[in-house]
Amino acid sequence: MTAKVPVQVAVASGHRHLGGTYATMTGGAVAALMADERHPGKYTYAYSDVDFFHPSSDALSANIQLMLDQGAVPLNEDESRKLRRWKRYGMGDWDTNSIKLETNDGHEFNLVFKLLDHKPLRTAIEQVGSFDFSHLGGSYNMETGAFHDLTNYYWPGMSKDEIHMFPDREEQWLIGSIGKHQGLRQAGRYAKWQSRGFNLQQFCQKPLVEGYRIVGAHYLGKEDDELQMYGEVYLNLAELIEVDDIDAILHAYEQLNPYAEVQSLKDALT
Repeated sequence: MTAKVPVQVAVASGHRHLGGTYATMTGGAVAALMADERHPGKYTYAYSDVDFFHPSSDALSANIQLMLDQGAVPLNEDESRKLRRWKRYGMGDWDTNSIKLETNDGHEFNLVFKLLDHKPLRTAIEQVGSFDFSHLGGSYNMETGAFHDLTNYYWPGMSKDEIHMFPDREEQWLIGSIGKHQGLRQAGRYAKWQSRGFNLQQFCQKPLVEGYRIVGAHYLGKEDDELQMYGEVYLNLAELIEVDDIDAILHAYEQLNPYAEVQSLKDALT
């Protein structure tokens, strides 16, 4: 459903619905607000999905119920089934638990509880540090309403218009230490932000190209047919990122089938 809305409206909706709760508002809407303040009129729009990270599964459950009480509903039937499953069986031991709800004023909220190395990401520094690109370094503490710009923590004195990969993520890509889930989605995220007016090419292009080529060549050397398919997809993505063919990447990800991800990307790229 994700639609363009004025960035101030998206962020204000987050404060209105979840202000005072144990959560961190961050992600694309906050990034667009920060950019719009630096360049008024250039980043007038965010997208109506607003991300909220929670320090515990209990905090996530509490905010889900709060939003339901406010009149929010699961975004689609998949999210509705997920909510019923959580209520009956619990969230399980997934590293990332998230659910998308549509608010009573028409915004899409993504409520998240995330683990890294089996440990909960409880603070804004930990939560934002798990992201990929530096323009996502802004966050609001929903309990206090305070805004925090964590790019200064990771890159002291850096121009906010310079977009880097977060240090741990960049190192993973440069040495080819990426999982299948991350590998299939990273190029799409890169293209999405490029298409929204953020310049990731200068500092993020190289690690992505190198990472895709390292892992792609490794997979092509395997006998497993599925791994070879991953290898083909990764090498194709590396080439498109290197020549900055954002339209081709976006088109490929529009064809992504969540139930056959690598096959659908392969078909779209060939």
